[in-house]
Amino acid sequence: MSVFAVGVAMIVLEAEARSEDEPTCYSQSCKKAQEERGETLTEEEVESSERVKEDLALELNASIVTTKEKILETEDKLVELVTAIGEYEMDMYASDNAIQPFYNKLNSFKHEVTAAKKAYKTAFEAAESTEDFANAKLLRDEYDAKVLEYELMELEYGVIQSTAVTDEQTYWDKKSELAETKEYLELLKEEVRDLDFDLKMAHRNHQFIVIEISRVCQILEKMAYEDPDFIHKGTCLKYSDLIHLDNTDQSISGEIYDAGWDLQRKKSLYTEYWKYYEQIPNWKIITVIPNDAEIYKKATVITVQAHQVKYVKPPGSKSPTSVQGSINQDLNERYVWTDIYVDRYCTKVSVSPDIHFVELALQQVMKECKDPYESYIPKRTLNIWPDWIAPLPSWMDNILADVEEIIEEIIPEEPEGVVCYSQACKTAFTERGIPVIDP
Repeated sequence: MSVFAVGVAMIVLEAEARSEDEPTCYSQSCKKAQEERGETLTEEEVESSERVKEDLALELNASIVTTKEKILETEDKLVELVTAIGEYEMDMYASDNAIQPFYNKLNSFKHEVTAAKKAYKTAFEAAESTEDFANAKLLRDEYDAKVLEYELMELEYGVIQSTAVTDEQTYWDKKSELAETKEYLELLKEEVRDLDFDLKMAHRNHQFIVIEISRVCQILEKMAYEDPDFIHKGTCLKYSDLIHLDNTDQSISGEIYDAGWDLQRKKSLYTEYWKYYEQIPNWKIITVIPNDAEIYKKATVITVQAHQVKYVKPPGSKSPTSVQGSINQDLNERYVWTDIYVDRYCTKVSVSPDIHFVELALQQVMKECKDPYESYIPKRTLNIWPDWIAPLPSWMDNILADVEEIIEEIIPEEPEGVVCYSQACKTAFTERGIPVIDP
């Protein structure tokens, strides 16, 4: 009788477990069954749907290839920059070091020009004879030559300064380019990871879902059944608690029977029996009590654990070992997610031993885990430290201490009573219990 009830449950839920799109059949028997229900899809519609998936996969794969080529180019550029940055730095220091010696040389020659000018001016002022004027002219010619040489040296000094500025700017530009290239390389690598993720999700078959009880629970239940004295404190669910979620055809996937400690499934009579269901690509197949290793490879696996699921890795983290985001020290908060764990690819799901969370996880898996995690995964917020007060930086503590000292110096101590001049004032405050101070 119980087996019959199970069969009824499976038939009822068969329709409920489908995607929004109606199932598509390729086999004649399936097509005939759908025609009787008025659910026929043409081969052209099926082909069009498959072509869209294929085009998306090809587009993503092409993007991956292109991005990987960019990564190789960027890595080559990075090696070139790292190798050359030392030369740019040496050029900067060399040109900078050339400024001061040439400046000293220019300044020294300037004194020579000044002395030459003074010499020829003095000669002209003291000249009286033809010979004196001839000597004065020679001195002036020497001065003019030195002025010309000085002007050329000034031009050269300007070039040296300009070169130093250019070399320094080049060095820092290359330094910035190196940092930007490193950042760009990380972005490209991140993009490849995201494209790989999208490709895997686009190419993945979301048709099969497996719900299993953890191995620990299966062993505990069997031991408790075989040994009446064996008692465990676990909160395990049984397959009998979950069988209403199964929508497989037992004649295809294997017959379900009561083994005493729990329901079990016999081996399928068919090899590669899952191909039967693949004829209906839009129909979600939910297998409770899986007994075949191959179905695990094809399915999203929901594992019902022996105890409540708790973890500190934020849901959907790209790195399986990342705990970034699980602590907010500024708010004195740490976060723990509970009851449902879903990996980034929606292939492995762990749930607490609670029917509510099993069904909730199943709903999300049937949607390919596209809902925001916060909409269905419980999150607990805890304090890092009890009675926590945000500490002030040491520099702010010092400032406040100085301010307190200044205030104490400026503001005099309040008198312990009221100063009164008249007797009436003294009497009034005394009657009210307020001390009076003589002026």
